[in-house]
Amino acid sequence: MPGLRYKFAENMMVKFKQKQWFLRRAVSNINLPPKNL
Repeated sequence: MPGLRYKFAENMMVKFKQKQWFLRRAVSNINLPPKNL
């Protein structure tokens, strides 16, 4: 049981990090054109 719970938590962390990375990229893409040129 603990191993299964650990696996589930690990999976959640991976998804969370992927989502944060995607959001950060989207925000940087939105902010790029007017300000950084």
